[in-house]
Amino acid sequence: MPPRASRRTWWLIVAAALLLTPVVPGPWVTVRADRALYQGPDLLSTEPETTATVAEEDVIPGLVVWRTLRTTQGGTLLREVRRLDVAVPWLLVLVGMGWIVGRFRRLRRSRSGPGVLLFLALTWAIGTSCAPADGPAATLAETRMVELLDMRRTGEVARAAEVFDAVAVYEDYPNQVEYRGLPEIAEYLAGLHQWAGGVFLDVTRMHAAEDWAVAEWVLAGEQSAPFPGVADSATYRSFRLEGVTVLELERGLVVRAADYADMTPLVLGLGGSVTLPSGEVIRGDDPADGGA
Repeated sequence: MPPRASRRTWWLIVAAALLLTPVVPGPWVTVRADRALYQGPDLLSTEPETTATVAEEDVIPGLVVWRTLRTTQGGTLLREVRRLDVAVPWLLVLVGMGWIVGRFRRLRRSRSGPGVLLFLALTWAIGTSCAPADGPAATLAETRMVELLDMRRTGEVARAAEVFDAVAVYEDYPNQVEYRGLPEIAEYLAGLHQWAGGVFLDVTRMHAAEDWAVAEWVLAGEQSAPFPGVADSATYRSFRLEGVTVLELERGLVVRAADYADMTPLVLGLGGSVTLPSGEVIRGDDPADGGA
């Protein structure tokens, strides 16, 4: 037990540190972070990401503050995080370091020192591992969505059984086709690579809970082989398609997925045609004519 004078000195140091913190703030520690919005970067854009603090709300002036940070890309809002930060007074940091050094020297000379040091090391490791991240961890549904879209991007579907339930259903709404079971779903996801090369897919926005997820994405590439029903030969034209994928989970696996997209720009861009209900036919530029 330290003498009364030592305790009084310690409390005076703590009080001085707290009073000086608003003037000379120490390092800020995030104790809570709530992600208000998620929208991934558009990798087709050349604009860099920029993160800035747009609002601060004092809970205890100079000590505890709510910060709102926004990350933008060009004029597009990517994500917004509301974060609770706590300031650690520099004086307390220095005094604490001095106390630890002094205590360490005493423990090294004592018989129980190694055990106490091991306990402190384990406590520090556990505390470090529990430190909050910039935002909430991804849900399983969000992870499954990323895995699903990665299969479409790469055409590699060997891990489909780890993502989809054996009796899952995948609905392709643009073409009004339904795929049932792992073999049909795997063939559907890999089918893009039968006629397209240089495939790029980027998730631009995602909303997810524990058992469902919705993702907006951008798909781009080049038509490098015949595309049945659209182009009988390779046009080597670039295409860009925007769409939405929805999935539902049960027992950690996807039991239903669905794609929604407007295929008209893609079809016309590759030189195909679209017949309207009135009978009018809209045609894209013929690749043989060198149209853009």
